[in-house]
Amino acid sequence: MKFRRVGVAVLLGRQRGGLPLAAAVDRARERLDARFDPERDLPAHLWLVEPADDLDLEELDEHLDRIVRAWGPFPFALGGPLLGDGGVVVLAVSAGAADLLALRDDCCTGPLDGRQPESPPGVQLGYGRPPPVRGGRLPHDRFDAGVTLTNISLVAERDDGEWTSLGDYVLRATSPGRAGSLVFASACRPRDGAGRRPEPGSGG
Repeated sequence: MKFRRVGVAVLLGRQRGGLPLAAAVDRARERLDARFDPERDLPAHLWLVEPADDLDLEELDEHLDRIVRAWGPFPFALGGPLLGDGGVVVLAVSAGAADLLALRDDCCTGPLDGRQPESPPGVQLGYGRPPPVRGGRLPHDRFDAGVTLTNISLVAERDDGEWTSLGDYVLRATSPGRAGSLVFASACRPRDGAGRRPEPGSGG
């Protein structure tokens, strides 16, 4: 299947303790009129590598498998919402930002070199018209919740505009956060692709 764009995301609902937060985020996105959000069909997420149309899936699979071998699960928290540039409403990372930035930097090596997003890590709620803003903050739907990041996902936009997850890559080190040095994929990636959880119905 051909895809318009492919990116790397943290899907909140797939993290340890993330289901309640993901549900709240998706409700907030609906209230902010997600019709204007080109990623409205992708569940609550945080981009590590923003989608692009020139990425090789096999190369990405090897690269992400290499990354997660050097990382163990770590906690992070979201707070807000805040009003960002261009009227975008976002949840900022209120704890664990250093680990998220380091993980993002590791992802943006090799075939993803130079693709770091310009904005800090955060969860975009929508492009809709927000309610009145007081001091740069939105006065409703306060978020202050933490989860444990256990995996990252390769996601893709299909030709019909809908988004799909191509697979999860489980953070495999036993120590929290960055627990080891990155090594070449050819030296560490087993033939069975261990560390990637196939999507239901994929035959894996």
